[in-house]
Amino acid sequence: FAGERSPLGMFSDEFKGLKSGVEQDTAIARVALGSSIGAATVALAAEGLVTGGGPTDSRERAVLYASGWQPYSVRVGDMYYSYSRFDPFALTMGISADMYDIGSKMTELEADKLAGMITASISKNLVNKTWLKGPAELIEAVADPDRYGDRYVLNLMGTVVPTGLSQMARIEDPYMRDAQTLVDKIKSRTPGLSQDLLPKRDIWGEPIKLEGGLGPDVLSPIYAKRISDDPVAQELIRLKIWPAAVEKNIRGVELTPAQHDTYAQYAGRFMRLNLETLVNTPGWTEQPEFARREVITKTVTRSRQTATSLMLMENPDLIEKAVQGRVEKITGTKAGK
Repeated sequence: FAGERSPLGMFSDEFKGLKSGVEQDTAIARVALGSSIGAATVALAAEGLVTGGGPTDSRERAVLYASGWQPYSVRVGDMYYSYSRFDPFALTMGISADMYDIGSKMTELEADKLAGMITASISKNLVNKTWLKGPAELIEAVADPDRYGDRYVLNLMGTVVPTGLSQMARIEDPYMRDAQTLVDKIKSRTPGLSQDLLPKRDIWGEPIKLEGGLGPDVLSPIYAKRISDDPVAQELIRLKIWPAAVEKNIRGVELTPAQHDTYAQYAGRFMRLNLETLVNTPGWTEQPEFARREVITKTVTRSRQTATSLMLMENPDLIEKAVQGRVEKITGTKAGK
């Protein structure tokens, strides 16, 4: 459907085989309709009113999400409304928005590879569709089982909980949960049990809350999200600074899920507090970008160091394990042997 309503539809065998004038006029009208929607989407994407799939870098996506951004959505006022489930026209809009995103970031040399850009935008949009997500994840798991195998099995086994029940769990508990095991995955989709899991946290160390949809959440195909006017997030985006998530270990010692959750809270909240102080400093925006970028980068590093120090103070066993690990590494022996 989407292909017939794009310029590529004119090169199909079906289009070339049309005989009557009515059939040809209908086919041309389809191409004109789809092309008009695509052109309008590109124009709106250039104004920041329509989004595509966004960056693949998880750090960059985390900062964008913190600003209120939402993929495959239309911006209306201070809200984003998802269009991804309004197929088949959503496919045309998504591909057009992705083409704009990819094209706007290409160098002149890369821009010559138009076919590659089209292929990339179509592929990126298709794998986002619910009806192709399963096969796409299966291919990833088969091609790279060490990297994607566990995640695929978790997602597959999590579907033993019916979607309707999962939607009820989301309404009852609107926070995203950190499901690490098969049991966790099932709990995250079950009403009354999802709250037992630790929440997923944003770059500021705060729990990520799903804002719901337009209309009744259980029935609504439109995900909605309010745009944040947070000056810190906007400054990070402007300067292209993407802080990484905190490590799951400190000084080589693996943290428990609860310890990692606390570590993420400390690191995110210290970072936000320090960056707010910087951004709100009089004359901050008058400084050169390179100077602001360097100061923010160092501030993020110091915030992480403060969080690490606090974790070590609260968990002295981490220091003991770290020292023990270094001794074992130097001597080549295990403790007690």
